[in-house]
Amino acid sequence: MVDERGESAELQLLIRSRHSDPRSTVAYRLSNIRRTEPSAHLFELPADYAAKIIPMTAKKPMMSWMAAESPRAGAFRDGKLR
Repeated sequence: MVDERGESAELQLLIRSRHSDPRSTVAYRLSNIRRTEPSAHLFELPADYAAKIIPMTAKKPMMSWMAAESPRAGAFRDGKLR
């Protein structure tokens, strides 16, 4: 197994990575990096845009605060450890 990483200290970004093992190879490369200011029109809202406030009606949280990949995910019910 081989892992390679190329990071830019100046940009503070991962710009290249490669993972190889006997089963497969996965490669990532950041390209076409432009260091100019983006056009201001990209950040303008459309003229007909309207914000809507949607009130929360649920009394219980809709999602758990435990990470899904945690081995103990789902171990708590109603604030108690199962």
